[in-house]
Amino acid sequence: MQNKVSVSFARWLKPYVHLLAVCAVLSGRVPDPDKLAAKVRRATIIRIR
Repeated sequence: MQNKVSVSFARWLKPYVHLLAVCAVLSGRVPDPDKLAAKVRRATIIRIR
């Protein structure tokens, strides 16, 4: 028996991270890593076949 694991991300994650980076540069502050990790977890799609 062979299983395949497919990992992908929601379409909105890449623009969100880019916008977050721009805001961080403009404001001179660092984003909250816990909140960012929560967003990445929410956008992660794992499929096992």
